[in-house]
Amino acid sequence: MGIESGDFLPRHYSLLRFNRFVVVLIIAASCCRPAVCGKVERMKHCAVIGAGQLGTACALSLAANGSTDVRLLCRDREYIDEVQKNAEGRYFRLYRQAGAIPVPASIRVDRLTAESDAPTAEAVVFAVPCIALLPPDDLWAKGVLQGAHTRDVLSYTAAWGAKAAPAGASPSPLAVVLSRGLTADGEAPHRLLAAMLQERAPAGAREVPILCGTGPILPKEWAVHSTAALGEDGGPRFPHPHSATALTFAVANEALRTDAGLLRAARLQVGRLFARESVTLLEEPDGADVLALVNACLPLCSFGAGLVSNAYAGNSVGALAAYLQHACSATEALVNTLLGRPRGSPLPPAVWSSLSMACTTFASREFVLGRQLDYHFKKNDALRAVYSGMSHANLAATVDGIHTLLQRHQYSSPFYEVLMDAFNTHIRASVAGEGLVKEGYYGYRESPPSPLLREITKVDDALFSGDEERFEKARKNFEKVFSDSLKK
Repeated sequence: MGIESGDFLPRHYSLLRFNRFVVVLIIAASCCRPAVCGKVERMKHCAVIGAGQLGTACALSLAANGSTDVRLLCRDREYIDEVQKNAEGRYFRLYRQAGAIPVPASIRVDRLTAESDAPTAEAVVFAVPCIALLPPDDLWAKGVLQGAHTRDVLSYTAAWGAKAAPAGASPSPLAVVLSRGLTADGEAPHRLLAAMLQERAPAGAREVPILCGTGPILPKEWAVHSTAALGEDGGPRFPHPHSATALTFAVANEALRTDAGLLRAARLQVGRLFARESVTLLEEPDGADVLALVNACLPLCSFGAGLVSNAYAGNSVGALAAYLQHACSATEALVNTLLGRPRGSPLPPAVWSSLSMACTTFASREFVLGRQLDYHFKKNDALRAVYSGMSHANLAATVDGIHTLLQRHQYSSPFYEVLMDAFNTHIRASVAGEGLVKEGYYGYRESPPSPLLREITKVDDALFSGDEERFEKARKNFEKVFSDSLKK
């Protein structure tokens, strides 16, 4: 039987469609086989220590990424009761402009105490201030924090490390440090955590991998993009398939970062934790120390950006761009010098991104502090307006920590010295801001200072000397000069 030309194309087209359908079925069937697709299992059991904005956003992200049991641990009993017993449902109320964010069923908000049960979590994220990782007997922790916070973190971490890292366990649990800042002695959070785990590790336990990370400047955005609404099918529906958040990590353990196999395992574990985020894992030997130092510099850079915005109110875009250039070059020089890197060694691209955000984000608390710090003696008022309770203590410790490192390495950074001077000695934001834009510093030490500024400088030097008698003498002289200046 002959084939008419008019019938050939439709029949041939149908055959092609059928063959394509068969091929699709074969591919789909092969992709469903575990051995071929290599489906990544999510980390089910995770804990986040610290229920501030960053810790809460991280917990929401872990839940959005498939973790079915996320424990968010904090010390504020009233906040926990508010979240757990709200008559209208469970909500996080940390983000003012974002409104109340519902708490997913997979997140449990519990109180962190010295007696807290430490389950064998596959990963623990530390989102507490750096000073919360200090040993309880540390003089600074005793004087400022009364040691309570540090004891709770220490107890929980030691118990988790003992339970989670028995010899031969696989896969190894993971500690992720998102804490920012330094201690007053210049210690970084990942090193404090490593010492804490090592001192209390049981005999035969293997080393717990520690990742030092840098996260978003604005945790609120991370939280919003990790919050799901109810979809038409009854399942979770996120605003976007990805969280629009970049995270950068580096392995802190010296013994682990030289092992290619362990690095691959760490990369896989991070991918399991944060599948919806853009994740970078640095492989440089000093990557963790670089991230820790940059994390300490970010709040000061934000503070300086606030000073610049204060001085150039209403027309600060160009000024902030100029300030950003000085911030990047000064931070690169600071990191290279303190870590013994060759001069001019470039920082990782992720660091430039974080610095850019810190210098141009108007909503950070440090930026707001710089905006409000305008005249002499306004610092305490500004701190009370921006920070609640003792929450500014981490920034104060970080300023002292950077100063300690500069002295230890006998290195002078005019850019960061301006920021530390402005924070510690009440120098006017307008004076500091203009200098930070033009030169990256201001030369008040070289120019003939006013009597008032001269006495402020003496108080500054006496404060860092640690000599109480010298400080008291400088303070009294300053009070006299200030009183005389008001009479004129």
